[in-house]
Formats: sequence, structure tokens, C-alpha cells
Amino acid sequence: MKPIFPIRSKTILLIIVFALVLITVSMVMYIRVITGQNDDRYRAAAADLSETVARIVDKEKYIRVRDHVLEIYDRTENKVMSNQWGSDEWNEYTALFSEVENSEDFITLRESIRNVQDVNSVDCVYLSYLDAKNERFIYIVDGAYEDACPPGCLDEVFDINRGLLEDPTIGFPAYITDTEEYGWLVTAGAPIYSESGEVIGYSMVDISMQEVRDTQTRSIVRLLVYLLIAVLIICVLGIIIINRLIVRPIRILTDAAVNYSKNYTGGKNNYFANVDINTGDEIEALSESIKQMENELNTRIEELTSTNEKLDESRHEVHEMTILANNDGLTGVGNKTSYNNYVASLEQDLRANRDIRFGIAMVDLNYLKKINDTYGHESGDAAIIRLSHIICSVFADSPIFRIGGDEFVIVLKNHDYEHVEELVEEFEKKITASTVDADLPPQDRVSAAIGYALFDPEIDKGVSDVFKRADEEMYENKRNFKGKIE
Repeated sequence: MKPIFPIRSKTILLIIVFALVLITVSMVMYIRVITGQNDDRYRAAAADLSETVARIVDKEKYIRVRDHVLEIYDRTENKVMSNQWGSDEWNEYTALFSEVENSEDFITLRESIRNVQDVNSVDCVYLSYLDAKNERFIYIVDGAYEDACPPGCLDEVFDINRGLLEDPTIGFPAYITDTEEYGWLVTAGAPIYSESGEVIGYSMVDISMQEVRDTQTRSIVRLLVYLLIAVLIICVLGIIIINRLIVRPIRILTDAAVNYSKNYTGGKNNYFANVDINTGDEIEALSESIKQMENELNTRIEELTSTNEKLDESRHEVHEMTILANNDGLTGVGNKTSYNNYVASLEQDLRANRDIRFGIAMVDLNYLKKINDTYGHESGDAAIIRLSHIICSVFADSPIFRIGGDEFVIVLKNHDYEHVEELVEEFEKKITASTVDADLPPQDRVSAAIGYALFDPEIDKGVSDVFKRADEEMYENKRNFKGKIE
């Protein structure tokens, strides 16, 4: 005789299994929803407050304090990052900025952002500046009452914010971190614009989420207790309802729930929609309620998926627009707009520091009109692309821009600046090799003239003066070349 397993025990077991699976699904969905809502709410609050501070901050006082900090920063050779906080080197470095903290402008700005902190009950509001060239984040004014970062304090640019290096107007989109030192924290930053529309710095906001995370944990524990109590009640009722008409549909629902939990991948599911129970009692009603819940979950998932797809499309479009706006469509190097923006930034650096080492090299393609007229514009485009490849291969350490049909500008930096004569000689050798290469058709024998000038603070007021001298030398070389040919 087979061992008897009472139907009552079977009913209780099936109810428990179903309830536990339902608890798991409910807890997972609840945690996801609550966490998502809290994160979105805090991110939005941080972003809104940072934008408000960016609008109301006294820009004139900020610029004066910022320039004072940058003046000390630029002339300080040994710059110490904040990860060395408390070391002798760090204390020595930050002491250089003590005069800034004692200035009236600094004190006034700090009091104003502290008022914002107090009114909005946030952890910290601070003003900062981005040194895009060296990829550093410089604190200007920190409103924190304890452990405030002194002016001149430096942080590396996080990977999540590296988009700022190319487009400073995007600010610091709100992001959440969990560290041992600060716990859960949401940070956001908005660009501060001058009267002329130029980004002069950033207003930053830190809001602690530790308390809401703790509250959320307590809420989840309470929900779990309530659900466990509900399971206990269901088990007691299950002892009373011992009936084959009940056991079978419960088993069906349990199997569906197990499959739901086991196969759930975050997408749309229809495990309960395919369940067919016609008992005409509460179990049938329960089945219909679960179907409705599943349908609502599927609807929310579809909405979330659609929203994510739209966000992905928007980010892709923004990325494509940025590339189109700043890169030459034919050669892939920077275009005239990108060059103008680079020059504007370089001019700003020159106003702060006249000891910057850079140069300008001008390259002009010879006989472009002749190539276009003789072989067609496609050959002309091919010649421009070939010249661009030669320029990029030689001047690999410098920004390169195409500013006209056949004109390229190289802003000589770093290694290229130090070895400009050798690189110009290498460039001319490659151009000569291309010109005399008998294996190439005539339209591919690229010929070009180059001229360069290095910034001299004694004679050059700005970038345009260096550009003019480089342009004159390039055209002189162009005339000499054509004279030799003729």
C-alpha cells in the first residue's frame, strides 16, 4: 500500500508554494518600483536645485573668486589631488588658497549657497570649475559646514561625466553613488552661464539618500512580515478548504507562478493569461485578479521599454548631431565650427596664462581647382582626403581642423610642438613622395604647401596673430613651390 499523503497536507503545501512564489514576485517588483521612484525623485530634485543655484548665483562674484583660484592654481607647479586629503603635501597645497577663503566675495558666495542648503535641507551645495585640458574638477566655493573642500581642491573627472570634456553645456546629469564615506548620495550639476552665454563654471548639489534607503529597507521588511502573515492565514484557510475542486486549480496557479518566477527575464510574460479555471468561486476570481495584475505589469513593462527605446534614440541623435556639428563630413577631422570653439577656449587660457606653449601650422592643397576641372569633384574630394591622411599621420599629437575647401589648420601641441621642424620636414617628404609617385594616377599625386608659427608672448596678442604668421609663411612656400614648377 502506498503511503498516504493527506489531501489537507497537499492543499497546505500547494498554498505555501504559491504564496512564497507570489511573495518573491511581489517583493522583486516592489523593490524595483520603489527604488526606481525614489531614485528618479531624488535625481530630479538634485538636478532642479542645481539649475536654480546656477541661475541665482552672483556671477560677478563667482568669476572674481574663480579667477583668483585659477590664478593660484595655474602658477602652482605641484598640484595635489583630493585623494591625498590630510597629507602634508595636500595641506601645503590647499594652504596656498587661504587668501581666497578670507576674501569678501568668497564669504558672500558661501553664505548664499549655505542659505540654499538650509532652506532645501540638502547635504551640500558647491560651485566648481572644469579644467577640461587636464581633465580635473576644481572646487571654487563649498557650502558644506563640515569637511568642506577648500578652494583649489582637485578631483579627477569621473567616467560618467567625461562628456563634459567635449560639451561643457551638458552639465553633470544626476547620478547616484554608494560609498563607505558618504553612503548613498545623489549628485547633480548645472552649468553657470555668463551674460554672453559662455559656461563659466558649475553649480553642484549633493543630497544624501541614506535615510530614504534605510526607510525603504524597513518598509520592505514590514511588507515581508505582512506577506508572511498573509501566508499563514492562507494556510489556515487551506486546512478548512479540503476539496478536490480547490486543490486542482491551486496546483495550476502554483505551476504558473513557478514558471513565471523561473523564466522571468524582465520582459513581457503571459503565464497566467493562459490559465483556464472555471470553478465559479474565489479561486476563479483570484485567477482573474492575477491575470489582471500580469496584464498591468506587462503594460508597465511595455511603457518602460518604449521609454528606454526613445531615450536611446534621443541619445543616439544627440551623439550624431554633436559629431556632425564638430567634424568635417569629408575627412573626419574638426570643422570650422570646431576650430572656432577650440580657438575661443585657447584664447581664454591665454588670458589666464601667457606662458602656454602652442603653435599653428597651415596646410593648403595645391591645384584643387585644376583637379576638379580636369578629373571631376570626386577626384578633388579624394585628394583632400589623401592630404588629410598625410597630415594626421605626421601630426598625430595635435588637433587638426579643415577650415576651408583645401585649407587645414594644425594646433601644434605637446610632442608636435617640441619637434615641429622635424615633423614639417617629414610632411614635406611625404608630399614630395606622393607628387613624384609614378604608380599613382595624376589626380592622386597630392601636392601641398605648409607654413607654421609658434606663439611668442612678446609679439603675439592672441591666436589670430600666430595664425596670420603661419598663413603668410604657408603662402610664401606655396609661391616658391609654384615658381619652381613654372
